[in-house]
This record gives sequence, structure tokens and C-alpha cells, in this order.
Amino acid sequence: MKRIAGCWVCALLIGGLLGSVPMYAQLDLEFVTEWYIEGSPACVAVYEPSGEVFVTINNNHRVVKYSANGDFLLEFGREGEIPVGIAVDLAGNSVVAVNINNSHRVVLYSADGELQGKFGDQGSAPGQFLNPQGIAVTSAGLIVIADSGNNRVQVIQRMKP
Repeated sequence: MKRIAGCWVCALLIGGLLGSVPMYAQLDLEFVTEWYIEGSPACVAVYEPSGEVFVTINNNHRVVKYSANGDFLLEFGREGEIPVGIAVDLAGNSVVAVNINNSHRVVLYSADGELQGKFGDQGSAPGQFLNPQGIAVTSAGLIVIADSGNNRVQVIQRMKP
């Protein structure tokens, strides 16, 4: 493994507003692996139990699923819907992708890439979005969406049928 030297993060800010002096701690990191991705990867999510990696590819309008070793497993998505955020729920049986291309909505896929449903449209009412970006799924299954065009975060509960 290749050692990564000189990687710094801000660890502590000492002082008040005047005369603040940042202190940094050096991290001891090692390069693990990489793999080539055709297209422009934008966001990633990992299904922790298996290590499977979901990557949004903006210029190809798709989500690609890889094994923990980087082996291609499958791809899914729809032409015209650009995935700009992605999350995987704790059960691993559904992937949530935020899509934008004048659609301003959230699309849910199974881990096998099957469309489960979609919600939202353009607007500022609850459940509507304007340029949704980041997305996460809580351990309770709540879907949290960064609705950047409306300067807010929305929390959506997925109802069981």
C-alpha cells in the first residue's frame, strides 16, 4: 500500500474571533485501491454489510453498482434524469437517488435497480423540490433531502403499503 503523506485536517480552532490560530493534526492514511469508472462520478453511497458501492454517473444519467472490490455488478437509471445524490437504506434492499433535469424529484430503486417509485415535483410546498442535491436515509428509514433551491432540508417518511 502507498502511504499518503502531508494530509492535514483542521482539528481545533483556538481562541475567539480575534487572533484565532488554527491548529491541525496530521492524519496517518494509506492508499487502499481505486478503479476506473467510465463517465463522471459525482456521488457515492456504500451498503455497509457487503461493502457494495453505488456511484452516480452524471454525464451518463445512471447509477452504477460495484462490489467492494470494484467489480461491476449492474447499472440503472433513466435517460434525462441526472442523479445528483444517492443513499442506500440499512436493509440494502432499496437505493434512493435524487434526480434533476427539470424533474426536481426523488426516485427510489431496489438494490437490483428496479424502479420502486418516485415523488416530488418542482415547487416550494412540502414534498416539492427546487434543485434537490444531497440525500441520506436514517436508521429509522426517514429520507432526508437537501432541497438547495428552496434553502431547506426536507424529511420524508416512506409509508409501508
